[in-house]
Amino acid sequence: MFVNSSHVYRHANIPVNMADVTPPPLQGPTSKERKYDRQLRLWAANGQAALEEANLLLLNSGPGVVGVETLKNLVLPGTTQWGMQKTIY
Repeated sequence: MFVNSSHVYRHANIPVNMADVTPPPLQGPTSKERKYDRQLRLWAANGQAALEEANLLLLNSGPGVVGVETLKNLVLPGTTQWGMQKTIY
C-alpha cells in the first residue's frame, strides 16, 4: 500500500477508498490473562508458568496463621499443587 498526500494506493496506480481499508481485528485478553493480570504484569508469562507448576508444602508448626496466610497468598495467584502438614508436639 502506497500513500501520497492526497490518495492511498493498493498498488502503484490503483486508488483505495479509505473506508475499504479495515484494521486487523483486536483480540481481547483470554480468561486466564484476565484472572492473573497482576501476576502477569509482575513476573510475565514465564514466572506465572513457574508458579503454576510449583509444588508447595507448608509445615505449620505453631498456633498462628502466618503459614496459612502465606500459603493462601501463593495459591491465589495460581499454584495448584500444595499440601499442608501440621506438626504436633
